[in-house]
Amino acid sequence: MVPLSNAFFAPIATFPQFPDLNLSDDELGMANWLAMRLFEQRAYFELRWLYYDAEQRMRDLGISISPTLAKIRPALGWTMVGVDALVHRTVVEGFRFPGATDVDDDLMGIWSANNLDAEAPMTHLEAFVSGRAYNVVGSGDDSTNGQPLITSESPMNMAVQWDARMRKVAGGVQVYYDGDFSSDMYGAEVAALYVPGTTIHMAREASFGNPMAARWEVTSRDDHGFDPPIVRMANRQRLTNRDGASEIGAAWMSTTDSACRTLAGMEVSRELHAAPRRYALGVTESAFQNPDGTPVSKLKSYMDMLWLLERDEEGNVPQVGEFKGSDPSTFTKVLDAYKELMSVHMGVPPSMMGIHADGNPASADAIRAGFEELTQRARSKQLILGTGWADTMRMALLIRDGHVAPDAYRIETDWRDPAPSTPAGTSDAVTKQITSGAIPATSDVTLKRLGYSAVERSRLAQDRDEDQGASFLQEIAHSLTAKAARVDKGLSNDVISPASTTSGRQAVPTPAEVFGGAQRNG
Repeated sequence: MVPLSNAFFAPIATFPQFPDLNLSDDELGMANWLAMRLFEQRAYFELRWLYYDAEQRMRDLGISISPTLAKIRPALGWTMVGVDALVHRTVVEGFRFPGATDVDDDLMGIWSANNLDAEAPMTHLEAFVSGRAYNVVGSGDDSTNGQPLITSESPMNMAVQWDARMRKVAGGVQVYYDGDFSSDMYGAEVAALYVPGTTIHMAREASFGNPMAARWEVTSRDDHGFDPPIVRMANRQRLTNRDGASEIGAAWMSTTDSACRTLAGMEVSRELHAAPRRYALGVTESAFQNPDGTPVSKLKSYMDMLWLLERDEEGNVPQVGEFKGSDPSTFTKVLDAYKELMSVHMGVPPSMMGIHADGNPASADAIRAGFEELTQRARSKQLILGTGWADTMRMALLIRDGHVAPDAYRIETDWRDPAPSTPAGTSDAVTKQITSGAIPATSDVTLKRLGYSAVERSRLAQDRDEDQGASFLQEIAHSLTAKAARVDKGLSNDVISPASTTSGRQAVPTPAEVFGGAQRNG
């Protein structure tokens, strides 16, 4: 069972109907229904990605900006700031089995074999922008060192049927254009239908919008006997919308559009009022002409001629003045208001939007309080995404081993703490807790609180064991050395004064004296 890869995905213009395939009625019905859903939802995803990339088309009201200047397209990356703030705070550090404090090496082997340290942030980004992402698990190969292959897929080319009662994927379809030069299907449209127990691979020549394109053909069937190997990573689910929703909602988009119009108005104002507009009264047309009668250029008139005007025939001096230019603070104040509004929508502190309070720098506690809303949002995302990653690991174990151990159903995802912290402040707080006896100094929880990753905590545990072993051997060596010294000292004293006595004590008789006396008495 090998999952498809969307590394060479390109949008397909036509709806991929599958009318003439050798499929059962249930399979054909699911394939056509999911393909229809796939193409109906693309507009929603594409619009959100345009806002994330600051490439959306500004909605001009057509009132204050002339059609000539309406081509100005200001761009604001505010939505990227809000989404990336969540991506940076949802970092997977490992997985734990129930009752364990350390991350599991076997599961981390699967994670590392699929380079998920780099892939997982992209999966989270897709879920936050599009509202959902998918993990597809399949049999591994040499590229994963025999571990199961895990690929992350975009809803731009995959749609699934969700079973809300069983909380799992009941079926899925994936369609993409194969642009891999080394692939046997290069230049073709490829599709896969995932149904319980079977994965059906299909292909046809690329249609490129041609409704009369070649028909789909089944290239292979994989009867693996498992549920569809797809895990859905849904963001912002609701009881009426299990598919999830994008973080870039209507409030984000409306505020961004308003701010962009403000920027466009400021640009227009700058073009019209950056150079003060001047006027001259009582000036004849000849004042703006060269000696040969040709008109002087506008720039020369503006820069030179207005200051070189002569008196007229009656001796009157022309009156010259300028119109007051517009104040740009009118726009910047409105833009600051939109910044504050956007900061509330995204749950980020004003400092991340470029709003800084005057006065003394904020304290560490104040900075931490400013990030409280963002931290809580990130923790709620970790709960949702953590379930998806745990399901992915269980599915990988099922495909690799053919079964899942009972305790694997309680696998927990270990996340990096999303709360802001400083090394000095964290160390001081943890030291006080250790001193009070609340936590042990070498606990895995303590080390995680200090900011060490799972790999670093594992290495520190090994180093600690080695140091303890070396210290124990050193204590034994010191003990033996001290004991030998005491024995040598006792023997030396016996040799120097074997019959000497101390004040108030009787000398201890030697064996010769004891036995000699016994012989004499006998």
